[in-house]
Amino acid sequence: MISTPKKLVGLASCFIVFEKVNLDYITAIKELPNRNYDPKSRIWEVPVDKLPYLVSKFKDSPITIYYDKFDIKQSLIPKDFKFKTKPYGYQLDGVEYGLNHESFILADDQGLGKTKQSLDLAVLRKQLGQVKQCLIICGVNSLKYNWQDEVKIHTNEDAFVLGTRYRKNGNAYTGSTQDKIDDLKNHNEFFLIVNIETLRNEDFVKELRKKSDVINMIIFDEFHHCLTPTSAQSRGLQKLNDFKYKVAMTGTPVMNAPLDVYIALKWLGVENANFSTFRNYYCTFGGFGGHQVTGYKNLDVLKQSLSSCMLRRLKEDELDLPPRIEQVEYVELSENQRKIYNEVRQQIRDNIDLIVNSPNPLTQLLRLRQATGDTSILSSTIHESVKLDRLEQMVADITSCGNKCIIFSNWTSMTTPTIERLSKYYPAVITGEVDTYERQEEVKRFQTDPKCKVLIGTIGAAGTGLTLTASSYVFFLDLPWTYANYDQACCRAYRIGTKSTVNIIALTARGTIDEKIWKLIHDKKSMSDFIVDGKIQKITKEVLLDLIAE
Repeated sequence: MISTPKKLVGLASCFIVFEKVNLDYITAIKELPNRNYDPKSRIWEVPVDKLPYLVSKFKDSPITIYYDKFDIKQSLIPKDFKFKTKPYGYQLDGVEYGLNHESFILADDQGLGKTKQSLDLAVLRKQLGQVKQCLIICGVNSLKYNWQDEVKIHTNEDAFVLGTRYRKNGNAYTGSTQDKIDDLKNHNEFFLIVNIETLRNEDFVKELRKKSDVINMIIFDEFHHCLTPTSAQSRGLQKLNDFKYKVAMTGTPVMNAPLDVYIALKWLGVENANFSTFRNYYCTFGGFGGHQVTGYKNLDVLKQSLSSCMLRRLKEDELDLPPRIEQVEYVELSENQRKIYNEVRQQIRDNIDLIVNSPNPLTQLLRLRQATGDTSILSSTIHESVKLDRLEQMVADITSCGNKCIIFSNWTSMTTPTIERLSKYYPAVITGEVDTYERQEEVKRFQTDPKCKVLIGTIGAAGTGLTLTASSYVFFLDLPWTYANYDQACCRAYRIGTKSTVNIIALTARGTIDEKIWKLIHDKKSMSDFIVDGKIQKITKEVLLDLIAE
């Protein structure tokens, strides 16, 4: 039967059932990048445009193929609409999905072009007479100017970053909130761009609501950075519920827990309950006072809520990319480094009961993690780093072959000595200390300047939303706690535009917490996609002791 899709995206799907199982038929279906199997009904769902291919595979077989014709609905994309940059097939499906949903979550995997899809959708709605202006809210402040560049690449529309002002030397900077309010009143560019922190200002939110008849579409990028329901910016966002067209974008729909999607569901109008009711319905409690979240329940209901408003495709299903190779490069701590590491570890053991009951136990392991990097962070007299010693050697080999590399750390205390050691490679630098506008200039320099062989950045500043496909090597001097953040950082290089194999290298001090974190983030990969397997881990005393064990 050909009918409306159930699990796949697009205009129609083909539903196939076999009276007798034949492995040749099943193999042909499994070769398709997009398909779904329902074990209860034993029905395969495949894109309708793949039916001719399957028929060709089955035509010489001793079977009869029956299918009911279905009046497939017409595409909502006008035939005369001209895309400035040619979309992939799955991106067309994404735009089509958006035209059929006034409010939804675009949760495609990193590197699939969520930015392009959302921009194409906004321009299409303008052409259809549905949208006059579109506001882009950046969940990560540093991506404002990146969005402005993407608008130029993918559309013929103008874009303006609210609050942009210029110094006498011509350099751009972000002005005051009042400047942003003034720009909101006076600028008529189709795309207006602002950071999420601006929603903390009640006057800005009021002025924005006054313009809801003109600015009637909102794209909220990296919405997983807005998780706390009681925060000022979350409250500001909820006051924008009545805007007609809304797109919440993220490549990691669940960072740590199901509760992380509450803000998006509430903003989109899918969830009506307050946070307390939502929390009680999906969480189980225990621990001291019985108020600590110890697990989750009713995830099938949450999965259903998300499936009604969320489009998510995975990179491996949609793109024919070169390989992504992940490896560990082990180093042995020096005698001095090992001594410092053991001293910090013993302090943690002595205070383990206090640490496990703290609001965020993992943050209490910061000094231990830093001890595997550069000792100067923890000691004024001992300045050693076997990781940077090894990094220097590897970067020299890589760049001598004409390749570029990205180097990530969690902390500027680690990126600073890295910049000093690798200064001869004219490194681009993206950390929290680098001005937002300058970050985008650093991206351009890394992507286009042959002298710039290295980009050094913190995971928080450079690990999200940037395209860094000039690199074929990605180094982690230390890893983030979650697979989601790790994968986000990796996908700066591994995405649309990647031409060669991307090598991901985690510099890991043997016999330390580094090894445990490498295993932890890979074991927690399913957490970002809990709607499939429902697996959630809890940080316990036993987990902490295992992390710091020899």
